Amino acid sequence: MLARTVHAFLEDRKINEAVRKLGEKEYYFRIDTQKLSGTLEPGMLAFSSDGQLVYILEIIDDRTPEEEAAYTGILTKIFADNPVIKSGGKGIEPKILSAVEKVVYTGIVVELVNKKFIRTEKEMRFRSTEKINGEISKGDIVPIVLHTKDGRKERHYVLVQRIIENASQKQRVMNTRRRPTNWFYKKTDKGYKKTRYAQEVIENGEIKNKPTNKQIEKRTPEASKSEKGLKEADKEINRKGRNFVIRQRKD
Repeated sequence: MLARTVHAFLEDRKINEAVRKLGEKEYYFRIDTQKLSGTLEPGMLAFSSDGQLVYILEIIDDRTPEEEAAYTGILTKIFADNPVIKSGGKGIEPKILSAVEKVVYTGIVVELVNKKFIRTEKEMRFRSTEKINGEISKGDIVPIVLHTKDGRKERHYVLVQRIIENASQKQRVMNTRRRPTNWFYKKTDKGYKKTRYAQEVIENGEIKNKPTNKQIEKRTPEASKSEKGLKEADKEINRKGRNFVIRQRKD
């Protein structure tokens, strides 16, 4: 079984005091039922094998042994079954997921051999983000970077076969070390085209689409000649070796 949790922070760091606040970032732990003194349920506080104190949000019991093995943290001791949470009473509000966070892409892993993609039998899924939301379609190939437990990075290519718009909790739970790269292979009539996700820039507090190279105005020959003339004039005036620039005044 797995437990979806957030960290709990005791008041004044004393073991006999109430919980001062709960963390915001969620973590998944395996549950060692043999070492626990009772049944672990949502709303309890528990210790991990390395001494982390966490608040239980949800118990997940439909994972395979392989999926559970991806999580190294283990809960081994129940600390309190009815803790007092000073920031918000006994418990916290459930997290409201955005529409983007509920989107899950599933597909088959393919291998790139001699500039050709070869299908394998391995399946993989990954979540959507604000960056890739709406950019990927069925048939596209998305490079995924896997961050392994020993610090290595592995790249895999996923041929998207299904897009789940409103995925359930069971469909969303997966290895969180999967990260899409900044580009993907878009399926076209003429084959696959390497494409970057839409990039955005912030200007004056507003988010705008980043202009492409075609949208950037080219400098006119007259402007280039004027700038070149100014540089030559600067060199002539500063040939005595000053460490600053004196520019001729235009009257």
